[in-house]
Amino acid sequence: MAAHTVTVALVVAHTKNGVIHLYKGDVVPASITPESLANLKELGFVSADEEQAATPEPEYPEGEPVETWKGDQLKAYARDHKIDLGGATNKADMVSAIAAAKA
Repeated sequence: MAAHTVTVALVVAHTKNGVIHLYKGDVVPASITPESLANLKELGFVSADEEQAATPEPEYPEGEPVETWKGDQLKAYARDHKIDLGGATNKADMVSAIAAAKA
């Protein structure tokens, strides 16, 4: 889950035990209520902080690319391995391009 950072001068947020004041640049604590966080997000008072976001799932399975992978997974693998897919538009051509680049 991404951490959220306050983007305005001052916000008041509700916690289970009352209210807290947060200032621009503060990271929103996990103790605020889900309703309060949703309200702050809706009003644009907080933004997701990418550096503190949870590690995303890998974009493709482990192992060598095969045609059972989705097109986006093949593209992500090629991008991460700096492989040019050329004009490949279908999965078979992408797998062939990746295999040729690794040979």
